Amino acid sequence: MAALLNSEDPQIPLRAAECLVKLGRPAAAIVALGDVLTLSAGNTEFDVFAWRARRMLDLLKAERNSNRE
Repeated sequence: MAALLNSEDPQIPLRAAECLVKLGRPAAAIVALGDVLTLSAGNTEFDVFAWRARRMLDLLKAERNSNRE
């Protein structure tokens, strides 16, 4: 619903990713975080969202890699 209001706001997929992590859907969260980075690119106003997305991606990927071992 929120995406219908402003599809260019990186905060929306960021919050969705947070929910997806809590729901145990890390692969979907990774996709949403990629959207955050795409929407944030080139806009310093959104740097904080891009930073948060990168941190979450790093954690999710590290967790995924540790589960494979």
